[in-house]
Amino acid sequence: MEKQARLFNKSFLTRTVSAILYGGAWIGLSYLGGNFFSVFITSIVFLMAVEYVSLMLAREIDAGRWIMPLCAVVYPIIIWGQPLIASHGMGSPGVTERLFALGAGTVLVFFSRSIIRMPEKNGFEEVTVGIAGTAYIGIAMSHVLLLRSCPGGCDLVWALLGILWMTDSLAYIVGIAIGRHRLAPLLSPKKSIEGAVAGVVGGILGIFLVRYLTLTVTGTGSESLLVSAPYWKLAVLGAGISIVGQVGDLAESMIKRWAGVKDSGHLIPGHGGLLDRMDSLLFAGPVMYYGIRLLEGVS
Repeated sequence: MEKQARLFNKSFLTRTVSAILYGGAWIGLSYLGGNFFSVFITSIVFLMAVEYVSLMLAREIDAGRWIMPLCAVVYPIIIWGQPLIASHGMGSPGVTERLFALGAGTVLVFFSRSIIRMPEKNGFEEVTVGIAGTAYIGIAMSHVLLLRSCPGGCDLVWALLGILWMTDSLAYIVGIAIGRHRLAPLLSPKKSIEGAVAGVVGGILGIFLVRYLTLTVTGTGSESLLVSAPYWKLAVLGAGISIVGQVGDLAESMIKRWAGVKDSGHLIPGHGGLLDRMDSLLFAGPVMYYGIRLLEGVS
């Protein structure tokens, strides 16, 4: 019993310290913005793509140990370098055309790789998981950079994080306390419908909390939707992001279940890999960005 208590305390301490460092990195670097945040997101995309390739290899599907991560990081790099490109008078084609060109190029790269390698099996599977992984990680995380570039982008990124963190916290607490009905037993046996509903409430509370802290504590006073929108808009946004984030969590669980592994990696002590920690962000980031753009036009 004493040994188990020591192991529990050590595990709890490891998880707590890792969570603080992880959260602090996100909060601090999103506040700094610019090259600091761009390097951070690009590095995360690369490391998550490496984890994704490892998951595919667990099923003997080679998505490209280096090709797939390199294809994934080009997306945030293009967004990161867009101001530099514009400053040198290279405004045509625009960022949209560059991203479409990159998408077409990604398809060509993975098909060409498979044709050259001519694997005895899983050739087409290698192509599909490579393209899917590039979109799943590279395109999705690039939207966090787009969000940071919006007016009041720092507040918006903090709001996204607040929604997801509060969703996870309330879903876990309520699920442990009163969770009776399984949400997706084949993918994540511990998740409950009661916890999922509580998570949506947590998402709404999360965006309200970040708005309050932005206005009264940090005093940033940005012109973002976070501080100028009525509460009903924020509630809709918080609930929507919470739901999408939970779908993202289950989506990554589905990938791990298919690959037959418990964690995507071991980069974050006590938490697994980066994909394990950012699965909800991969779905929530794009929805947050387009949700902001949509709600800006809703009276």
